[in-house]
Amino acid sequence: MSSYVQAVVPVLSSGAHTAFRYGMPLLARVRPVALGVAVLFGLFRAFVLFVALIIKAGPKKLFTWKNRKLPSFVNDPSLGIHSTFKTSDGVSLHMVTKGEAGKPVMLFLHGFPENWYSWRAQMQEFSSDYRCVALSLRGYADSDKPQGKDQYTMDKMINDVKETIQFLGVKDVILIGHDLGGLIAYSFASDSPQMVSKLIVLNAPHPKKFARLLFSELDQFWCSWYIYFFQIPVLPEMLLRMGNFLFLDLMFTSLRRSNKMTSEEVELYKFYPSNGSLTPMVNYYRAFFGRASSGSGKITMPTLVIWGEKDVALTPLCLEGNEEWIENLTIVKIEHATHWVQQHQPDTVNNTIKSFL
Repeated sequence: MSSYVQAVVPVLSSGAHTAFRYGMPLLARVRPVALGVAVLFGLFRAFVLFVALIIKAGPKKLFTWKNRKLPSFVNDPSLGIHSTFKTSDGVSLHMVTKGEAGKPVMLFLHGFPENWYSWRAQMQEFSSDYRCVALSLRGYADSDKPQGKDQYTMDKMINDVKETIQFLGVKDVILIGHDLGGLIAYSFASDSPQMVSKLIVLNAPHPKKFARLLFSELDQFWCSWYIYFFQIPVLPEMLLRMGNFLFLDLMFTSLRRSNKMTSEEVELYKFYPSNGSLTPMVNYYRAFFGRASSGSGKITMPTLVIWGEKDVALTPLCLEGNEEWIENLTIVKIEHATHWVQQHQPDTVNNTIKSFL
């Protein structure tokens, strides 16, 4: 059975890819149709993943779960000091701070499905000269997890970043974002440029560029299947939970193979979705999908984009034409780095940031 499935699935995927290649011009012109087709496509790709999970784990393991404990290393004081504050809408946000007060602030925004810990190498490197603050986005880690996708709109994210900076008692920060955190960083820099001295984005497209690519460029449409699938209620959470969050093992395979992430660190990323973060994590995509990006102004502060060229979720087209929205742009590509660029090649990323600063 498994050998049959392994033979059939690539054929189905190839056929779907060909069909979408010829249909993309129509999808780009008829947006309501595009949204519906995209969700159906996401459902199809999710089915392919489901089959792959069965092959890898077997039916019995796929439907078993276990209780998890927070790994003890998270509270190692060398990683930084944990603290929280409440936003004006009553959401408690968690952050980890390393570096002395009074120094310039570096504010880090993580991506999906990570948390503050993904910035550990950068916080260690820059905390001697900067006050490094890694925020846990609402819904993630030890931040509050308000219910409903309306709690995870870009406007909410922009306000969270603004109030974090105000809480830190500074007028501006060096803002650094990866993946989802990069989209938020772009939007915040556009909305509140006076609060960002420099902007650094890692493997994240500009929101307006990404919105164009999702329905006009086949390869990015194909790679973004999970975003479409996440629009469906309940099913995404069920799939992501299968096999004790086996999808996280698959996502972090490159980091595990290169010895950049331990099995205990993978457990950290599994702990929070097991304890209330899963739906909020997916709700970001439900809140963002099909909506105009916030922040209409052009980004004027010096901006560095660091791009791991082995990214399988974002195509190189994400880097083209961004001068339309960013005036002072520097792009640095890291040839052998994956999407998880700051964890996969931390030394290269740190040196790139140093040169930019």
